[in-house]
Amino acid sequence: MKKWLKLCVATLALVLGYTVTSTVNAHASSFTYFGGDGSKTYHHKVISYQKYTLNKTFYNSNLDVGDTSTGSTKNGKIQLYHLYVFHVSPKVSRYQTWVKLTGHVYNYNNAPANNVWGATNMDGITQKYVLQIQDSTPAGYTFSKGTSKSPILFSKKGLAPGDDEGFQLLAHSKTATQRLGQTTINLFMVGHYKDLKLNLK
Repeated sequence: MKKWLKLCVATLALVLGYTVTSTVNAHASSFTYFGGDGSKTYHHKVISYQKYTLNKTFYNSNLDVGDTSTGSTKNGKIQLYHLYVFHVSPKVSRYQTWVKLTGHVYNYNNAPANNVWGATNMDGITQKYVLQIQDSTPAGYTFSKGTSKSPILFSKKGLAPGDDEGFQLLAHSKTATQRLGQTTINLFMVGHYKDLKLNLK
């Protein structure tokens, strides 16, 4: 069995808490989602949306735990760029709230294994919970691998050492929302677990 299949999700997570103010809260025409493992592009019309600039970097390490600022060897990083919240009419989609997280993954040359989205369980790797969102609204969000774009990191082989890939991860809810407020974003990569706490005003 390949080494990266044996990796487990780290139990220690990086926790950051900060307030993020949206730069967009206006009427917009549509947003982009994907199909065919990211090779096909589709659009949903939206009522309005918010865009939050994150600009946060998490480092992977040889210890496989969160951010590494105290001595362990960094072997990769995950950069988070923006978080979008799209509000959609029920006439357009049964999912009235869509959340998109954009960023980039770098797997350094010294990495011990390929990077793969997901977490390990008794059956191998599951990609059902790559992106989890918990906020102050009644909405419950479901990660949507089928509408997300990150073909290499979603593949069985994954992202090899020395390579990098941009990503757009989407989750949705059937519940209509406004401001999400206090929100926790959980991001799962095999061997790495990132926990980001936000106040989305």
